[in-house]
Amino acid sequence: MNENFLIKSRQQFKLLLNDYVRVPRLDEYLRMPRIQGNGSATPGNLALAYRVNQA
Repeated sequence: MNENFLIKSRQQFKLLLNDYVRVPRLDEYLRMPRIQGNGSATPGNLALAYRVNQA
């Protein structure tokens, strides 16, 4: 993902959302991953799997 892709994603998100629900500023809500190489996805995926498995 790069900054241009993120800008286009924010534009499409805003268009599709059409003010249906309130979200924070899109530059804060949709942003680059904190850990390079999408490394933050693995802990998030594991946490989600754990929560789903507990239900």
